[in-house]
Amino acid sequence: MDPITVSWVDPILWDVMKHLVFRSGILSPKSLKMARQVCRLWYSWVAFPSIRLSPKRLASVGDDLFSAYLQHVETVYFQEFEINDIPILVTSPIMSPPSGRNKLRRIFFDSSTVGPYGAKLLAQVLSNNKNIEEMNLRFCNIGNEGVAEICSMLSSNSTLKKIDFTSNQITFEGAKCISDLLKRDNISLQSLTLSQDALTPAGLDLIADALKTNTSLQRLVIMLHNDTGPFQTELLAEAIKTTKTLREIKFGPTMFSPLVSNALAINNSIKHISVNQHAIDLNGITALANMLNVNFSLETLDLAYTPLRDDGASIIAQPLLLNRSLTSLNLSYAHLSNAGTISLATMLQANATLLQLDLSGNNIAAEGISALGQALSTNNTLTSLNLSSNVNIGAEPLAGFAAGLAANRSLLELILDRANIPDHGGIAIAQAISANQTLQRLRCANNHFGPAAIAAFSTALASNTSLVHLDLSSTTAELAPQITAGLAANRSLQTFILRHCSISDTEATYLARALKQNRTLTHLDVEYNEIGVAGMVELSSALSQNDTIARLNVAHNEIGDVGAIALAEVLQRKATPIEVNVTSNKISRGGEGALALDQAKRKNLNLSLEWAF
Repeated sequence: MDPITVSWVDPILWDVMKHLVFRSGILSPKSLKMARQVCRLWYSWVAFPSIRLSPKRLASVGDDLFSAYLQHVETVYFQEFEINDIPILVTSPIMSPPSGRNKLRRIFFDSSTVGPYGAKLLAQVLSNNKNIEEMNLRFCNIGNEGVAEICSMLSSNSTLKKIDFTSNQITFEGAKCISDLLKRDNISLQSLTLSQDALTPAGLDLIADALKTNTSLQRLVIMLHNDTGPFQTELLAEAIKTTKTLREIKFGPTMFSPLVSNALAINNSIKHISVNQHAIDLNGITALANMLNVNFSLETLDLAYTPLRDDGASIIAQPLLLNRSLTSLNLSYAHLSNAGTISLATMLQANATLLQLDLSGNNIAAEGISALGQALSTNNTLTSLNLSSNVNIGAEPLAGFAAGLAANRSLLELILDRANIPDHGGIAIAQAISANQTLQRLRCANNHFGPAAIAAFSTALASNTSLVHLDLSSTTAELAPQITAGLAANRSLQTFILRHCSISDTEATYLARALKQNRTLTHLDVEYNEIGVAGMVELSSALSQNDTIARLNVAHNEIGDVGAIALAEVLQRKATPIEVNVTSNKISRGGEGALALDQAKRKNLNLSLEWAF
């Protein structure tokens, strides 16, 4: 019997099957029967979330084991499918399973060439499908004809709730089909995405008109662009005023207008609004602010990549002083500097509902960051603050911000990645962490911390009891020797990420010593460092004495065959479940290191091992 193709099998199941029934990669009739029994047991225990399927893998669908596996998959990503592959697909057990024997819920054809004919075949097979709830047809070239087939199917299908038509050359004719669908009673469609399509203003008006009476749609993404200028949005605004079911709406460039803002002021059902990448002017910003003054149901406002600038931020901040519904505000890459940030900080001192604020990718400097620190000292509701990619933060002293952070008792997550923070700034942040006992996640990757800052973080770890996630990746200092004492004494940290930190064997040895004493860390990530044989031997020794580490990532280092053997010897004996990634570590193909790792995988059923040469 030929060797069975097993690339589709869940990695852990594959290990079990190899351990129990495989001999030199060949399945005998007896062992094949045993493999099937293992599969049945496994499928009854585990829910398989997803699988990526290419036309080549589709040829394995006739295999008994593969067919059994597919009956338990919930999501399939179809990759590189062409029009000629669709007829084979729709007749396969994936799309046409035996009755009651399929758990498939989501199908994604992103960037596959489905075409109008493929859409017709999919519509036919889905017309009676009672399982699939979501279909993604992004960049599938189905055109108006394909949209018509899918809409016809949706008019009778009671299961499919989410559809994505992004970039399918949909014009007025396709919009007419979508409009007719939305006007029908008793349809189940809840989420519709129309992005980067060629809808004319007349096509948008058709869809807007349908929204007035539609009672099923809850999420609408209309990221459309009109080359001839802004869309006329009168009908869209009227639809927003009257809809009672829509909960989320996302606008594209040239689609958001004062008329739409005024309509949103009246609507009490929409909870989430996104107008990112929109060239909004001051009139539009003012209309948006007026909406926030009177709308008491909106929970999320996403203005990412919208050039508000300082004047716009100040206008938006004003109504939020008294707003009691908004919980999430995204102003990332909104061209803000100090003045706009100060307005937002003033708002935070009065606002009592905002939980998440994203100010990443702006131009915040000394005055702005100090104002935010002052706001943190009095605000008792904000739980997440993102200040990443504000490169001018690091050029200024952070004492004011750090003092506010130390006093704060609500913030759970702080993101300061790529903020150009030097040693003195790192010291200030670390000292704040020593005093703060509520912050749980701190990301400070890609900064310029020196030895003094790392020593301060070590001191903070020794006393802090709330931090569970710390990312100090791409730190320029010799990190590991400085951090060891704090990590050894810490009793809260669960995830420690130290990528691109130039950790050598000597520093890996210090880390290993800390791991022998630490009893809370579950995830250590030291990918892209310079750990060699000696360092891996020491880490392996620490792993043998540590029962809490459940994930270890040492990919893209230099452990070689000897380091792989040392690791494999420990992994064979681990009694607790553990995931290990040793990809790209100069392990010889077919060498002793590879054989040792393979043996560890076969002997230890608690081990999930990822590696490649």
